[in-house]
Amino acid sequence: MSLLADTRDLIESQAALHDAVVVALDGKDSMTVLDLCLPYFKRVEAFIWVYAFGMERTRQRQEFVKARWGVDLKEVEHYGATAHRHDGYYCFAQDVGDAPIKIGPAIELQRKEYGIPLVATGTRAYEHFSRRVMIQRGTWPGWHPIAQWRRSDVLSYMQHNNIPLPDGNGDMDD
Repeated sequence: MSLLADTRDLIESQAALHDAVVVALDGKDSMTVLDLCLPYFKRVEAFIWVYAFGMERTRQRQEFVKARWGVDLKEVEHYGATAHRHDGYYCFAQDVGDAPIKIGPAIELQRKEYGIPLVATGTRAYEHFSRRVMIQRGTWPGWHPIAQWRRSDVLSYMQHNNIPLPDGNGDMDD
């Protein structure tokens, strides 16, 4: 079987267990996951991690996702932003925020917000060695249907399905 067929089988098996999925959308990988999930789940929701709310680039992404897939894209503060604020990167030291939120609790919060237990990400094992280990061990939060894909697989899928690459997607993997 092909990687794509295996991925579709994996998604179909999850859709048999869950009526709905929330996709954590932030770039090309998660756009691929969103596109792959839509035919299989009765309900698909999506959110986008942001460091600043109301940015033009995010608004454009929201409009694109709504026009392309009919999904509303909710802005959610990026878990990394809480760490940066806490450490004083975006404010004066005396104004530091609450303790930073890590990715696991951030994913759990979205599960509760949407009332959907399955949160899909575009995380791929080949992005980083430590992620690969955590995905293999099952300790990286969320569900990762394209975990075994390489960047070239994602780009090929996007091209074949006429999904434009998001702006500023210069990642360093593979």
